[in-house]
Amino acid sequence: MHIARYNYMYLHENMGRVSPVHPDEYGRWEDEVSDKDQVVAILQESMQYVRDVVEAGDTDSLDQKTTLYGRDVGEWAVLLQLVTHMNEHLGQSIAYARMNEVVPPWSN
Repeated sequence: MHIARYNYMYLHENMGRVSPVHPDEYGRWEDEVSDKDQVVAILQESMQYVRDVVEAGDTDSLDQKTTLYGRDVGEWAVLLQLVTHMNEHLGQSIAYARMNEVVPPWSN
């Protein structure tokens, strides 16, 4: 739920894109949503939202200035942070899986 929340939040709060999910709703997910099917559905919807925003944008808008963690940056930096955030959690998932003797499917 954390990743899905930030998929919506970064684009809404830092790039000014209209989110299909209200911040109050995605702000509650981490505490309230634990059903696996619901988690997967929400994550997939958030990933589709990111794809839709990126596909609808143009490269000129990526240089527009915004604020990210108190710093003035181009919108491209928000998208880079979004990818970095996802990769950070992918790495954590791989480490946790391997600690529990689960081999990621691409390692077979």
